[in-house]
Amino acid sequence: MVFERLAHASLTLNLANCEVGKAIVTYLGKKVGHGFVKPVEAKIEAILNFPKPCNKRELRRFLGMSGYYRGFCKNFSSVVTPLTDLLSTSRVKWSYESDRAFEAAKDLLCNAPVLIAPNFDLQFKLQVDASTSGAGAFLIQEDAHGIEHPVSYFSRKFLKHQQANHRKRSPGLTMGTAAF
Repeated sequence: MVFERLAHASLTLNLANCEVGKAIVTYLGKKVGHGFVKPVEAKIEAILNFPKPCNKRELRRFLGMSGYYRGFCKNFSSVVTPLTDLLSTSRVKWSYESDRAFEAAKDLLCNAPVLIAPNFDLQFKLQVDASTSGAGAFLIQEDAHGIEHPVSYFSRKFLKHQQANHRKRSPGLTMGTAAF
């Protein structure tokens, strides 16, 4: 059916770039197959071996590389907040807090859980939390044995005006879970 649709659309395939009938494939820096999604080990290794950034360009490069896999990491934006804050300064002035955030980001990626592929026949649960600096969420599903597995993570640092509005409304931490 796939080949018929390709022919109907007048598309051709480069066989050197095709993988057919494989149980696990690498796609956009992720290994997908057997119901799981995980980062490619070589990419994670490159992030783990990334030297401490000395300037904004290197810091942006590290944040870009590691941020690509933020969907595998719980509360990624909160962990890298000290690093993203450095981008708004005139010079990168590395501190103990920056160093801790740099190592914590690497550790978070190194220990990131393997995600399950979503099963649209099963119910999803969404767990959300927020603080004055950002928000995070993760999508989970239960397997047949009642064990919850992550499908995806989301986190975002609030912009300055959002932080100010959030502090006015709710000075505390909020958290919730919804099933759908």
